[in-house]
Amino acid sequence: VSPLRAEAIAHNTAHYSALFLGDPSREKEREEYAMKQHTLSDPARAKSLYGRDCASCHGEAGEGSAYEFYPRLSGQHYRYLLREEVAIRDGERRNANPKMVKSIKGYSDAEFEAMGEFFSKQKLYATSQSLDRAKVAKGAELHEKNCARCHVENGKEIKDNSPIMAG
Repeated sequence: VSPLRAEAIAHNTAHYSALFLGDPSREKEREEYAMKQHTLSDPARAKSLYGRDCASCHGEAGEGSAYEFYPRLSGQHYRYLLREEVAIRDGERRNANPKMVKSIKGYSDAEFEAMGEFFSKQKLYATSQSLDRAKVAKGAELHEKNCARCHVENGKEIKDNSPIMAG
């Protein structure tokens, strides 16, 4: 990652981290949408795979890490998760973390579906972290300029299978 790109990522991360997640007025809507999209097929398998291959980077609850640039998985959109997992496994995502590529190389589509189903049904999990107000402000500016078309409501909601960014 280039230094300029890393700086932009840090600013956006600060901005999204500062946003309030779990707007109670939208919680029921999110749950109903998730239930319409899929049914949970194998939560035990998903938990087992996650614990073995993913938790060390993405966190015990799928909360991710803003400091290490590991994305949050909990509460993320099912189709987005599935699309990204398959793209990483199949070598279609050029910016994938090499450790993740190696970890998920042998996963089947059914295993990805189980993982996507499991995490999309989890509560959004916001991490607790210190924030730099200047980075938050710069991230808000960058979000408005480059990201707001797809990551709506300041990154708290999705449009067209774009990931939820806030938190």
